[in-house]
Amino acid sequence: GDSAPTETVETKIPEADIEDPNVPPILIDVDNLTINLADTDESRFLRTKIKLEVRSEEDKTRLSSESGKAKVNDLILTLLSSKTFKEIRTAQGKYELKNEIVFRINKEFPGKPVRRMYFTDFVSQ
Repeated sequence: GDSAPTETVETKIPEADIEDPNVPPILIDVDNLTINLADTDESRFLRTKIKLEVRSEEDKTRLSSESGKAKVNDLILTLLSSKTFKEIRTAQGKYELKNEIVFRINKEFPGKPVRRMYFTDFVSQ
């Protein structure tokens, strides 16, 4: 006969911002950025590539539009050019920088679209 145990489905209360591990992250590439850092003693450049992870396809469309892209790039460039090499060279410095970038972009766009960001390339000279 069929003596297979019946499965009980647990009902879970949805959390405010739960991440489904089966859904691939929605990423936006921020093109190659070259920034003149704030160091005064010598001229230092930062070359970086960034990926932004957003909450929805709608957010991706919004931030990838021409005006959205311009705003995002401007925010990132403005922030990075205010930093010195010493401030961003450590792991802690990069971590704080990431948080600050996410915070600033989320302040600029309704609905806090950015979940997190990644540096995919980070070369300073």
